[in-house]
Amino acid sequence: MAKNNVIQLPVPQPEKRQWQAAKVSTLHSDWVTYSRPIDNDIRQALPILRARTRELVQNSDHAKGFVRMVRNNLVGPQGFKLQARCVTPRGKPDLKSRTLLESEFNAWGRRGVCEVSGKFSFRTLQRHIADTLATDGEAFLRVIKDSGINAWGYALQIIDPESIDLNYNGEHQGNDVRLGVEMDGFRRPVAYWMRPEGGANNSSYRVGDRFRVPAAEIIHVYLPEFCWQTRGVPWLAVAASRVHMIQGTEDAEVTAARASACKVGVYEALPDMAPPPATTDAAGNQLVDAAGNPISSDQGMFSQDMAPGTYEVVPYGYHLKLLDPQHPNSAMPDFLKWALRSIGTGLGVSYNALGNDAEGVNYTSLRYFLGLERDNWMELQDWFESDFPEIVRGQWLQSALAIGRLPGENPKWDQVYWQARRWEGPDPAKQAQADELELKIGSTTLNAILSRKGLDFDDHIAERINELASIKTAAEAAGLTLMEVLPYLEKATTAAAPAQDPNA
Repeated sequence: MAKNNVIQLPVPQPEKRQWQAAKVSTLHSDWVTYSRPIDNDIRQALPILRARTRELVQNSDHAKGFVRMVRNNLVGPQGFKLQARCVTPRGKPDLKSRTLLESEFNAWGRRGVCEVSGKFSFRTLQRHIADTLATDGEAFLRVIKDSGINAWGYALQIIDPESIDLNYNGEHQGNDVRLGVEMDGFRRPVAYWMRPEGGANNSSYRVGDRFRVPAAEIIHVYLPEFCWQTRGVPWLAVAASRVHMIQGTEDAEVTAARASACKVGVYEALPDMAPPPATTDAAGNQLVDAAGNPISSDQGMFSQDMAPGTYEVVPYGYHLKLLDPQHPNSAMPDFLKWALRSIGTGLGVSYNALGNDAEGVNYTSLRYFLGLERDNWMELQDWFESDFPEIVRGQWLQSALAIGRLPGENPKWDQVYWQARRWEGPDPAKQAQADELELKIGSTTLNAILSRKGLDFDDHIAERINELASIKTAAEAAGLTLMEVLPYLEKATTAAAPAQDPNA
């Protein structure tokens, strides 16, 4: 308030309301206080990260298990399956076009056709990319369009992410080059700068022979986690340090347990014992020198083999002291559970699956954690579908239409969806009862149930029709009608079904 024409300002109060994580104190002295573009972090860390995650996948059980989980849950045994949904101009299912599109794409996806090295089918290619994402954080494929490459004039070539020159940063013809990726003003990739392989006797890629590949010829698969992120980071990165420590701890514990099983002993000199003159053993090897010092073990002093029921002669002036280390350590299982729970949280997988441990799991907890984990996998599947199989399908379709494998340019060829891997519930019998009830009250459809199981509606109906046709043929051969056979099939199915627990 003004007093005698002087403005009285309020006395500043000390700041109390603040984010704890933003405070600077001795407790937070090891915590960074600045930020920079994510590409700078990637440029410095990615070579080391990739080298270490690759080593972990080679030697760590848990890292290898995580990569396998990514492959099994992201892609699965059948991979992403193309399901045609072509319709006629009147909006009715165009079964002929659906069959043609699926058969053409499946024929292209055979091993030796879709990938130029001849080592991969389209399904195994998807699995390989899933492995590469978990280990390296990104995957690169080069698009080969050549009428002589196969009947569709379109194929893919796998590229090692290490060949994209991470250290090439600068400018090319007015475009910005970041981490080997040339981009326009909107950060859209224009080209990729690659290094050729150095040959069988060279352990790296040749930097001096860097060459430019247009972005239209490259499929770059990676999951961006930060704004303006140009390259992918290994999915194992967040847990790699702890996985490495656990691996070392487990190795040390196994070694200690083996030593404990051997009951290793040492020789100790007796106090105030005068050394004897230099002596030799039965083989003529000296045991001690004239000063009483033991001769090195490579001459036989301490190289005795220990076997059950045997006794050792203790050298003059020494007594044998047994070592009995207490291993395996009883606290090790609880320690591993704690560590693997933390790692599983960072990797987005359940501890029970990562640690291969079903102890203490009940139906309720299993259902809850399976739901959380599968939501994560379905989210990744949604991203992966748009970043790889759908891109491949669009490019393949253009080539197939241009070369005449598919008639015309009807937009019905784009009426498709991808069937991703799905999972059964923890109790299939209860799930089947729930599905039956929902079908009766109209809250779901057969198509929705089949999609949840990873099955295609059209394929399922066709298979059922073919199955009934086969049964009818067999019944007629036996002099029976289909209606006479079906009741027996129903009875056989009921008899073969597992008995229901009335207390379930």
